Amino acid sequence: MKIGRIIFTICMALLCGFGWFSQLTARSGLQEQYETSLEAARDFEKRELYQRAIQSYEEVLALREEREVREELLDVYAKAYESESVTSSAYKRALEDACSRYPKDADLWVCLIELDLDSFNYQNAYKILERAQRAGASSEALDTLGIQIRYAYTESSHVFAQFCSTASGYTTVYDGSRWGVMAPDGDWAYGCDYSYISPYGDEGVILRCTEDSVRLYDAKGIVLAILDDQISQARAYGSGLLPVLREDGWQYLDCESGAFLPESYEEASVFQQGTAAVLRNKNWTLIDTSGGQILEQTFSSIKLHSNGNYCRDGLFIAGVGEGWDIYQTDGKRVSEISARDMDVFMGSYIAFQDSSGLWGFLNEEGEIVIEPRYQRARSFSGGLAAVFDGEYWGFINRSGETVIANQFLEVGYFTGQGICPVSTMDGQYHMLSLRFPEGR
Repeated sequence: MKIGRIIFTICMALLCGFGWFSQLTARSGLQEQYETSLEAARDFEKRELYQRAIQSYEEVLALREEREVREELLDVYAKAYESESVTSSAYKRALEDACSRYPKDADLWVCLIELDLDSFNYQNAYKILERAQRAGASSEALDTLGIQIRYAYTESSHVFAQFCSTASGYTTVYDGSRWGVMAPDGDWAYGCDYSYISPYGDEGVILRCTEDSVRLYDAKGIVLAILDDQISQARAYGSGLLPVLREDGWQYLDCESGAFLPESYEEASVFQQGTAAVLRNKNWTLIDTSGGQILEQTFSSIKLHSNGNYCRDGLFIAGVGEGWDIYQTDGKRVSEISARDMDVFMGSYIAFQDSSGLWGFLNEEGEIVIEPRYQRARSFSGGLAAVFDGEYWGFINRSGETVIANQFLEVGYFTGQGICPVSTMDGQYHMLSLRFPEGR
């Protein structure tokens, strides 16, 4: 018995030893194969035989995944792509594989995104950016690329000399001889075939004039009124009244009767929910549709939007003496900053000028949210604000980051659809359209 046990023990020891020796020999062989293939891959790379280098690197990684070797493989792919030895699709597959293995490596995602940007595939670049952020990748380079993608834009070929933008996204434009309307998507709603078109108002009603007729249309294109007077300058329609500039000043046209209300004003806004801002006897005040003054107080000035609106969401910007503040339509002052100047309220942060002459931004409560540091600025609209560096206009986001470089001679306001009039030549404007307005 004892001899049998001893023999059994010896046999087991020999078997274990043989197994260990075989495993060690196999590992040694794999290591040798690994090192040989890696050496060959690096040699092929030095000789610029990139396709063979890629094949060898992939053999190495099939034996054992090493991050450093994976990076060497991607370096070879980059060189091969630049020399046109591999296609962008092959390079992209390699990067996708690396991103799946190392999802928090922001540099890998940056390379993958830049590859799509090289081919102007912004749509796919945007999707990859979102994947990278969901994976938890983060770096300054990725953030910078994110801004570049989110605020990428196209520019239309339609050129015009004047414009009047509105919150609805419709823009009345003048091409130098005739008037037309651009839709929110930047295409023509009405071509420049009219002698005059009024700005759009909150109700979507516009005045369209030809040499033969003057007609008021609602948002569905139904004719609301046919007018007798030729009109060459008006503001938007509201509460049944249209502010029209006549020889004696601004008068309100009752579009139902076709008659003008008797009183003239030095300036007159659009009627919004039954009230309007007017300038008479060098003082601004608010009136109702009968012309009666509804506030006891008066103002030195009230800011009007380009279409003639004076308020938004129940707020307007007015000056008393040399100071500007935010007011509610009941006359209550919201802010007490007494700015040197302010821009109109567009539904978000309001541009203001402080005593130093620099421009910053306030929120609706009159609190400073971006400190004054700009030569000039326009209020935020559509998630962006125009700022001026002393030579050109550009755009910032609500964090104060420059997202569209300063390059424009003149700019308007962004609509909710991501459309904005800009100028790069004196007297000429065209539309800038964000590729991803939802990403602001």
